[in-house]
Amino acid sequence: MGNEILTLFSSNSTVQYTKDVFSVLSLPRDSIIDFRYQAQHVDNVVKPIFNNRQNGAGTRVLIAFRSSALTNEEKVFIVPIRWAVVTGVKLFSDVYTVGLKLQGYPSFSQNFRNLCSDFSGINRYAKEYFGSHNAALAVHSVQLDAVDLNDEIDRETINWRSIVEVLVNIPEYENYHFLKSSSFYWEKYNTQNERIEHNYFPRRDDGKFVLTEGKCAYLELDYYSKNYDPTLRRQIDIFLDENNIRKAKGLRTFLESRYGTVILGFQPQKVVNNTVTEITVCTASQPVDVIQTDLEFPVIIRKNRTYKIIKAIIMGVGAGLVALPGILGDSVDLQINIAIALSGVLVIGINNYLESKE
Repeated sequence: MGNEILTLFSSNSTVQYTKDVFSVLSLPRDSIIDFRYQAQHVDNVVKPIFNNRQNGAGTRVLIAFRSSALTNEEKVFIVPIRWAVVTGVKLFSDVYTVGLKLQGYPSFSQNFRNLCSDFSGINRYAKEYFGSHNAALAVHSVQLDAVDLNDEIDRETINWRSIVEVLVNIPEYENYHFLKSSSFYWEKYNTQNERIEHNYFPRRDDGKFVLTEGKCAYLELDYYSKNYDPTLRRQIDIFLDENNIRKAKGLRTFLESRYGTVILGFQPQKVVNNTVTEITVCTASQPVDVIQTDLEFPVIIRKNRTYKIIKAIIMGVGAGLVALPGILGDSVDLQINIAIALSGVLVIGINNYLESKE
């Protein structure tokens, strides 16, 4: 295969497959997701790559959304949505489970841009592609010519917007709100309430976000829809274990426009070190839609070491002040010794109060 790029399709044949596509489109870079394919739907040229010693790890793939192979020809479609790298492949019986680490968003070729201004153009491209390639295959050894490989500039937000502007031309998604999520970040402000730092929380190789207890974590969600229908009341729902993480911002988030940005905030609680939990963010609407976007964020909460060290220092200072009169003895006036001891008791009391408020 050399440096060739594989194409991995997910279709609209089931609700879960469609939701997988919307998750792939929405999740932040370096998120981990699994796709499953029966062996009969994998190109024979690809199988040796999946079966080699590295199980395909490092192979670059283009993830694309397509109509079901059984769809009427006049309704078929193909839309490239995300670059990814294979992290590994497992074969169980006749099913390949392909682990993927998400990368940036593809830039469309000029020809595809010209075609996809409406559904008839998207449909025409799909019919031409399926006329030349086996429509029953979900994993192809050929890379779609709908993307521009020479455009190596990472225009993440611009390319995401270009992709959803094509997806909303597919009739069944014209009223759908598509999402794009940032990674978790934290902010620091000065005494004038001006933001002086904006940094991202670290992330492990397995895709888990590493948050710190007591330190607010934020997510930024961009959203876009072709149409805004007020009768389809759309909102963002959040599901989490409030023993580990509490919602701090975006408690009732409604999508009341075609496009915009919402910010969600989370407060990790006091936990046992390296506590594993999960945050799920999803779209919802009334009346209830068949399809929604479900974003699952695996999280590890670590202890706030800096806070613990500061409290230990405070406790040590308090204990030292309490013990100091006994060390100084009669060399210091009794009233001064009493004042020192009381200061130590006060410091210890403050430290204990802080402990009780955790």
